[in-house]
Amino acid sequence: VVTAFNGGKDADVVLHLMRAASAKYCADNGLGERPPLVYFEDPKEFPEVEAHVASAVDRYGFRMLRYSSGLKAGLADLVDQSPRTLAFVLGTRQGDPNCGDQGAFAPSSSYMPNFMRVNPIITWSYGLVWQFINLHKIPVCSLYQDG
Repeated sequence: VVTAFNGGKDADVVLHLMRAASAKYCADNGLGERPPLVYFEDPKEFPEVEAHVASAVDRYGFRMLRYSSGLKAGLADLVDQSPRTLAFVLGTRQGDPNCGDQGAFAPSSSYMPNFMRVNPIITWSYGLVWQFINLHKIPVCSLYQDG
């Protein structure tokens, strides 16, 4: 299991859901290592996003897998390194570009390497995402605060 973290608001929510789920799983099973985060670098990314990603990884002590080879090549490498079918936790919501008819669990698209998409917030509204962020005082990228 890996969790996508690109520094967006939906990714922040999924990061915190994963923190809670992995803390319970690790406590129940006497484990110490949490699933890693994965980040696909984009040379055009805003510096504020890069700073937020680095800050969140540092703040919560996650291991971050970074790929600079692009999404498809990075995913292929990630899948190849996985000993079993990869579960890829995403912050996809209905109405997002490329969401299509995905549900909470959806296999990867035919043009991608084989993995299982896990979409824990697929049915969440934009308002619910912000309600969760505000209720739990989750730090978000400064670009959201700047409008």
